[in-house]
Amino acid sequence: MRRLTIAWGVYPIKKPEPANLEDWLEEARTIALETEVAKKGDLIVVTAGMPFMVPGSTNLVKVHRV
Repeated sequence: MRRLTIAWGVYPIKKPEPANLEDWLEEARTIALETEVAKKGDLIVVTAGMPFMVPGSTNLVKVHRV
């Protein structure tokens, strides 16, 4: 999270890990709306790694409509 704070346009937020990818996307949508980073209809980019919680395993980039 510390490293991400220096990247322009990135808003790192630490939350408990969702159980699956669908929950992960819903959590990202909820956070984007709550923090007013995005409004309904906007696009957000979500990155994740499968399997979850394995450092260096980021292998998914999804553009998701809020």
